Amino acid sequence: MALIIEALAQRRALMPHESAVAFDFTAQEIVALGRFPHRWTPSRNEDAIIEAAMALTDVSALAPRVLNTLSGGEKSRVQMARAQAQLWEARPDGSARRLLLDEPTAALDLAHRHAAMRLLRDWAGQGVGVIAVLHDLNLARRYADDVVVLCGGGAVHQGSSAQVLQPALIERV
Repeated sequence: MALIIEALAQRRALMPHESAVAFDFTAQEIVALGRFPHRWTPSRNEDAIIEAAMALTDVSALAPRVLNTLSGGEKSRVQMARAQAQLWEARPDGSARRLLLDEPTAALDLAHRHAAMRLLRDWAGQGVGVIAVLHDLNLARRYADDVVVLCGGGAVHQGSSAQVLQPALIERV
């Protein structure tokens, strides 16, 4: 069972809306946890992967700080770096990688929101499936290829963001 979970974790990463950390892990240690599923077959670039993921999310300067002392936005960016470190390299067998995110921009300031969404769009352009829950319709329209609008627990409409995110549907929902 552990091997199955590990194999899935090498292909899928989750960034939940909130995640509590019970111990005093540093930001760098949290990002390094993203590499845990790869511990039996590590990359030659483990340290570089961690550094690059932290640089992409603008948290390199936070590396020595304890996660629980960071602001909500800083924690969110550290968790995004962890998820990216987890999926950093394409799988040798060519299997698809998926990044699942729940409100990845909620605690971020405006500049970091757009930086995060550009980063996610870049990952999607590199063949990583990115699925994100967003409540910010402006971000969804600007960065998402496809959207699913939910209401009352079910899908109301889905398709390209430009086609779906129209005033009439938004007003109805």
